[in-house]
Amino acid sequence: MKYPGISLHSTIVNPDHPTNSLGIAVGNKWASNDTTISNTAVFGFTRIVGHILPGTSWSPQFSNNMTDAPAGDAGTGPWAYGSPGTSMVDHLPGTTYGVSMAGAFVKPDSDWRPSSGSPLRGAGSAFSTFSVNCEARYSSCSQPITYNFDTPKHHPKTDHYDIGAW
Repeated sequence: MKYPGISLHSTIVNPDHPTNSLGIAVGNKWASNDTTISNTAVFGFTRIVGHILPGTSWSPQFSNNMTDAPAGDAGTGPWAYGSPGTSMVDHLPGTTYGVSMAGAFVKPDSDWRPSSGSPLRGAGSAFSTFSVNCEARYSSCSQPITYNFDTPKHHPKTDHYDIGAW
């Protein structure tokens, strides 16, 4: 993301596990103050999240994320957005680290649905409402837009939602 954004109930996968890669990279702060990541599966990257410029932040609404990145994921790393330099790699609270890609999906490399025993199943939650602001110069969206968003994949046995996309 060049600017802060929202990733809800998403599956972001790179089966090639490229060296020095970021699953979600945020460039800089813009009209939105922070990036929200919730109920999202991020697999196949060296690091899960990072940012390049000071002032970017992560929303306190993040929760129920899973990744195969190692626990303690933080520090600096190469910027993966086409610019030379480094990015700050952030630990993302509300995230389970070190989850096996093979155990999470039916058949990694060809079938990215959660497997029957996947830790992604029933580990999410409803996100509820959120508002998005646009920059004031755009008259078509000068007021916050409020969304009520929940994933359609509700897990009946746990009364929770699955993490990731279906």
